[in-house]
Amino acid sequence: MATVPETSSEENPTLSHSNSISHSPQPLDQLATPWVDYAVEQARIYQKNVEETFESAIAASRSRLSEIRATSAAHFSQTINSLEDIKSNCAAYEELLFGKIKEGVHVAASNPMITAGVATGLGFLLLKSMH
Repeated sequence: MATVPETSSEENPTLSHSNSISHSPQPLDQLATPWVDYAVEQARIYQKNVEETFESAIAASRSRLSEIRATSAAHFSQTINSLEDIKSNCAAYEELLFGKIKEGVHVAASNPMITAGVATGLGFLLLKSMH
């Protein structure tokens, strides 16, 4: 079983490269320090990128919302005008339809004999076509 030599708490463990002739033993904290520094630097860069992206998204959203607010009143009034035009067109067609029906009823009431004849003729045709 291998034993670990006792070291004082103030000494740093060393890593020696046995297959490397020109390298001298280096403490582990010296080898890890550049890697840790690099990792911290990368974490700061990622944090900065995330913050910039988030701020950019917020700025774009604010810009779009302000554009929507600026143009919504115009679009709303245009929609109201279009609905009023549709309403007036529907009222005109409704008046035309009810006017024709009213005129037909008036003609039928004015000529009761013709109306009775037409109703009887249509009754016979419809009853005969059903059988």
